[in-house]
Amino acid sequence: MLPAIPDPELFFGLVSPIGTDNEKAYTLLSESLRKYSYTSEYFKVTELMKAVKPTNFELKETPLEDKYDSYIKYANKIREVLEFPYALAMLCCMAVRNFRRQKKGNADTYIPKTAYVFDQFKRKEEIDLLRQIYGRLFIVLSLYSEKKSRSERLVNRIASDHSDARLADSHSAIATELMKRDQSEENEPSGQRLEEAYPISGWFISNHFQRVTLSSFMVMQLLLEDQPIPARLSSSRLLELHHSAIANCLRAVEGRMMQGNFSSG
Repeated sequence: MLPAIPDPELFFGLVSPIGTDNEKAYTLLSESLRKYSYTSEYFKVTELMKAVKPTNFELKETPLEDKYDSYIKYANKIREVLEFPYALAMLCCMAVRNFRRQKKGNADTYIPKTAYVFDQFKRKEEIDLLRQIYGRLFIVLSLYSEKKSRSERLVNRIASDHSDARLADSHSAIATELMKRDQSEENEPSGQRLEEAYPISGWFISNHFQRVTLSSFMVMQLLLEDQPIPARLSSSRLLELHHSAIANCLRAVEGRMMQGNFSSG
């Protein structure tokens, strides 16, 4: 019988509609992880994607609506050129390997009691890929916030970005359009598909949750004696999945880069 992985690495993927306070969710998750001596490493997916640069494409940081527009188009372009709907998930795998290499000197050496949190995913294929690679160690959290709350939060941020204290109708219209686009870009094959990604989560958590919610969640996932996470996943099997999937992904990314559509960051 193959040995189980002691204190395995954990992988969390956040899925949420635009306007949700993901930072609050991450703060509570990291606090809960610390209770079980786990260190959390946070990766913003839209930051990871900057490692590859579509030619003749520029990201904008302000105003807020232009920032969202450019970041969405940037992510879509990466998926389109690489011809992989799960391209951003591949970058998450690369980030984990780079982190291990920096800490351990070897990208294939896992770091005990370490949790990687990816914020966030917008396509089902991204989640499917990470489940294939990391198996039950990959935990998807879909965060819920009421539509009214999300809209108000967006409107306030848009008004603040424009240095406009008034919550103008134009700000509300912009927020509504962003929320609609976030759900599904129907006419964009490489676009966002939140409405497909959101329902396949393992856990659905209200953005108004209390600390006990995530604490109980960690107990259920990590400490239940009848079926702890390491019990069904041997170290050799994890490495087998990891090597085969990651190797294929990295070769694909490198191949597309060499074709001239991308430059490395």
